[in-house]
Amino acid sequence: MRWILFVLFSINLFGADFDCAVIGTSPVSLFEALYRYHSGDRVLILEAAHESGGAWKSIDICGVAHADMGCHEISSSPELNRFLEEYGGCSIISGHTNYYFSQGCFELIDHLLKRIKAACIPLYNDCRVESVQLDQNKKECMLKTKMGTFTSSKIVVTSSTSFAIDGIATQGRGVHKFYHLYLLLQDPTSPRFSYHSGITSGVSRMMNLTLFVGIGSSGRQLIVLQTYSDQQFDQADLIIADLKKTNLIHPEAVLLQAESYVYEQGPYFQIGHLNQSQQSFFEVLNTSHFNVIGNYAPKWKTKLPPYVEGLP
Repeated sequence: MRWILFVLFSINLFGADFDCAVIGTSPVSLFEALYRYHSGDRVLILEAAHESGGAWKSIDICGVAHADMGCHEISSSPELNRFLEEYGGCSIISGHTNYYFSQGCFELIDHLLKRIKAACIPLYNDCRVESVQLDQNKKECMLKTKMGTFTSSKIVVTSSTSFAIDGIATQGRGVHKFYHLYLLLQDPTSPRFSYHSGITSGVSRMMNLTLFVGIGSSGRQLIVLQTYSDQQFDQADLIIADLKKTNLIHPEAVLLQAESYVYEQGPYFQIGHLNQSQQSFFEVLNTSHFNVIGNYAPKWKTKLPPYVEGLP
């Protein structure tokens, strides 16, 4: 009897460090981490970048703090908006063509990180997962990083996660780059759009971030454009001329500053390269568009309490 108790104690003592390791800090990943924490799991979050947020992170650019990195849309679905307000603690406002966070993506990521901190969930930035080993006997994953090795019973990843697993290549080829050009303008008129498809050659879409970064009363406007390559980075004057022609900015608007930012995503995670037993260690989250939060929200609401400042 004593021997059995010792074995059970040893299994508990030397088991995996965590029940779940979440790789990445997109809104979907952070909500999932909180859901698993409130489900009773020991959760770890690892982020390769210096900042949290993934493709929805905020950056300081053109002298403006907490600007959205790139162009984003969120659903006009009342149900999804209510979820973001109740569980993300966000204020959703109406733009010219859609709804958005009153303080941009920074508002949601900041509130989610506050919940993560209040829950004492360990989150390590600048901590890329270099490789993963799977122990079928122990039902454990060993995650190797520059900060050390962590063990977990489960790994939650997104489609843009990439690392080697037991020597098996699980990622596609190449790095995906997203090119962004930011224009800070002197334009005393009110913003004339919030989200818009491209209006000139080489531009796929754009956002006027003015209302979301707190400069609406300064006589300045901040516009971000997603371009097809870095060749458009030196074409600010031509782009501004097109914005004036289409009445999206005032005819006498003046460029104050132009700055570019390139966001890189690693090769996509190919779970199909693993056999069924290996796949059982992973759960892949869909982060292809912000709207997918609506697919996960019903599950998250079964465990996740509404947002309250200072509480997980």
